[in-house]
Amino acid sequence: HVLVADHQRLHPREHQVVELRYFGGLSVEEAAEVMGVSRATVRRDWRFARSFLFQELREVVRIPIPADARQG
Repeated sequence: HVLVADHQRLHPREHQVVELRYFGGLSVEEAAEVMGVSRATVRRDWRFARSFLFQELREVVRIPIPADARQG
């Protein structure tokens, strides 16, 4: 998928977090240990990656943002 490839190319560390957490089933603590970074870094990268991927998917398939998910 182009979306995942773009994310991997643009944000390799965040992409690794997605691979470890989503596809590998690792916890924040486990992913941090594997990557050699802090838990806070994994949490931040996880939030960023989810947001990035959601926004990109939303543009591709035109998903409206739920009112409770809007920032503001």
